[in-house]
Amino acid sequence: MSASLLDLPNELLHIICQDLDDDGLLHLASTCRRINLLAIPLVFSRCDYELPTSSIPSIHLTSGNIRLLQALSIASFVTSIDVLDFSMIHSPTPEILDAIRALHALVTRLAHLGHVRLLVSDLYAQKTPQNTEKLRPWPHVMAAMLNTAAQRGDCAITIYGGTYAYFSDPRPFRHVVAPVAAPPTKPPQPTSLAQTLAQTLRAVFGRLFRPAAAAGCPPLLPRPPLIQSHANPSPLALPPAARPRLTTLNIHSSLLLHATFYPWTLHTLNSAPLTTLSLDNIDLLHYDWALLLPALTLPALTSLAVLRTAIAVPDLTAFLARHPALRALDLSFHAALGPLVPYAPPHLLPKLISIHGPPDCLLYFLAAGDAVYPDLRVVGIRSHAVSGYDLAQFDQLVACLRLRRVVPRVDLEGRLAARCQLPAGVGGDAGPGEEHDAEF
Repeated sequence: MSASLLDLPNELLHIICQDLDDDGLLHLASTCRRINLLAIPLVFSRCDYELPTSSIPSIHLTSGNIRLLQALSIASFVTSIDVLDFSMIHSPTPEILDAIRALHALVTRLAHLGHVRLLVSDLYAQKTPQNTEKLRPWPHVMAAMLNTAAQRGDCAITIYGGTYAYFSDPRPFRHVVAPVAAPPTKPPQPTSLAQTLAQTLRAVFGRLFRPAAAAGCPPLLPRPPLIQSHANPSPLALPPAARPRLTTLNIHSSLLLHATFYPWTLHTLNSAPLTTLSLDNIDLLHYDWALLLPALTLPALTSLAVLRTAIAVPDLTAFLARHPALRALDLSFHAALGPLVPYAPPHLLPKLISIHGPPDCLLYFLAAGDAVYPDLRVVGIRSHAVSGYDLAQFDQLVACLRLRRVVPRVDLEGRLAARCQLPAGVGGDAGPGEEHDAEF
């Protein structure tokens, strides 16, 4: 008569589990539900982490407790996580692939996942002869996990990043200065009095007997652009999500808009029913944004944040004009690229409820008149700049807010708050429910 491991009582199975290392314990825990319930508590105990219940409000994973991620991926009793923070894993090593695969399994298995935060490290810059082959699947593994999260419908995604090597994963576009034609050479100067006199007579009589110009002016020939741009081909073909249901995406990583991930990101932005989009600390050139923004159409977008990102004022204005459903705009601590005059068109963002930014950006939107933005309830002045220009812009903004028929709630944050104060009569409390609707 044959016997199996499952014929042993739980006490003996528990002793066997205790003698296994972490990898062996995780492999054994994935064999069946009974052993899973015996082995998983040991993994959490070894990580000095209290055994969770079926619903986890928030869990933060670090390099020290990364084993928890693998345990969670097979912990059948955990069915719901509100916030899964994977953004503290900074070691770009081949071992991170196992963690991403475990995260993919967890994203696939959970009945509810509210928000996943992760760090996209530049593994390309970490390649060595020893780990090049091991790191080769990394973009595909990451894209597969993101596709699964994007197709859930209940999961917001925030992607962080650090410094990247552009020589290994370039920006989405290549910009070169067009060659400038050499100026025509001047005719040789006359060397004698007779030559000088002849040249002067030709010039005088040439003007006197020049035929009359035809009616109208000939059309000007188009000048070639000074900057010529070309798309950088993606080194890999990453499969996009078939039917993304993502509604909230926070891109705080430049790598997601570099050549490798750019086609994936562009497809996700244009095909998902996004209502909230945040772009923060993305170091693309403003030439890149001039080509990227016209390729985006987000009809359901209601909240947009653009922070520490070099987007020229005309390009951003044109993008906003194509998204009239926006209700919340956040330009906090944003340094405008280009002149902020003339002011924004009065028909721009007719449903705006909340706007945040430095004084000059706020004036660009609010100085068109008190009838603009009739639903506006919250203004946030957020700036670290305290130059004479910024202080003068703050005074003008305060005068502008005084004239509005509907006085919004006004907040003042950053270093500017240490130098300036809001005078009485500017700002107040938002009405019931207005703050919640206006904030991101």
